[in-house]
Formats: sequence, C-alpha cells, structure tokens
Amino acid sequence: MYTSVINNERIQALKRAKIYIPVTLFCMLFGWIYEKFSFGVYSNYMIYAFVFPFIGGVVFWFLIGTSKKKISLNKIFIKCHSASIATFTVGFIFKGVLDIYGTTSNLCNVYWIAGIAFAFIAVIFCFRK
Repeated sequence: MYTSVINNERIQALKRAKIYIPVTLFCMLFGWIYEKFSFGVYSNYMIYAFVFPFIGGVVFWFLIGTSKKKISLNKIFIKCHSASIATFTVGFIFKGVLDIYGTTSNLCNVYWIAGIAFAFIAVIFCFRK
C-alpha cells in the first residue's frame, strides 16, 4: 500500500502538469493575438504571461511527479499554489492590456500582493499533513 500511495501522488502530480499545458498555450496564444491587433504596440507583461503557468505549473508538477523522493503535499498547498499562479498570470495579462492601451492603474499592485500572499501561504503549508 505504501508504494501505491506514492505512485498515486506521482500520477496526480503528472496530471496537474498536463492541466497546465493548455493553460500555458492559451496564454501564449492570447498574448500573440492581442498584440497582433494592437497596431504594433506590445507589452512584455503580455508576452511573458505564459511563464507562470509554464514554470509554476508544468515544470514544477512534472519535477514533483518524476521525483524519486517521497513528496507528499497537502490540499492547502495545492490550492494556494494554483491560486498564486492564476493571480500572477491574470495580473500580468491585466498589466499587459493596460500597457498596450497606454494607461496605468494602481490595481496592478493588488495582483502582486495577492500572488505573493498565496505563494507565502503555500510555502508555509508545503509539507504539513
């Protein structure tokens, strides 16, 4: 039963990695299409919005799923990790839209604060059961 639990956790981690692949591709495609119709104006925030789901989602969960060590993560970590990735991604897209439009907003700081808060909570609950 012990190895089946470890294998189940690895399988779940690889499934999570597969879930982030279309999210990453969507962010890349969304940024490309948005900038294609923005009359030559571009934003690095929009271009690199795919990095968070790619590194934090695909790469992270792939490494967890292929690790030989026993890694057991609780639900609070998983939820906060996903929320931080989503918050940073949406924040980057929001900032990119504002950059392309040519304006600024103080609301961009909220995404950083919320994303860091979710990431901090995820780190706190990383290996707790």
